[in-house]
Amino acid sequence: MNFKWHPEALDEFEKASFYYRSKVSGLDDRFEASVRAGIDSVVLAPQMWPYCDEPARRRLIDKFPYSVIYVEFDQFVVILAVMHNSRDPEYWKHRLD
Repeated sequence: MNFKWHPEALDEFEKASFYYRSKVSGLDDRFEASVRAGIDSVVLAPQMWPYCDEPARRRLIDKFPYSVIYVEFDQFVVILAVMHNSRDPEYWKHRLD
């Protein structure tokens, strides 16, 4: 199975990475690796993580206060959001349309 980015999710991922890069050298690399590992695990077993708002599921990211919100389709997963866990948990729902 593969994955696709929702454009707003990719933008969130890039902005968060830039933020971490500005704080500590190399922290952006660790953030990106953690998010990518989370996405890889979602692609391997998309039904493993709980629904946050059906049909969307949520995968918490290790070592960072972020979650990957995604929807599973037959042949791929769509990453809807790379959400900071302190954000309004419903801000991304318009992306389901």
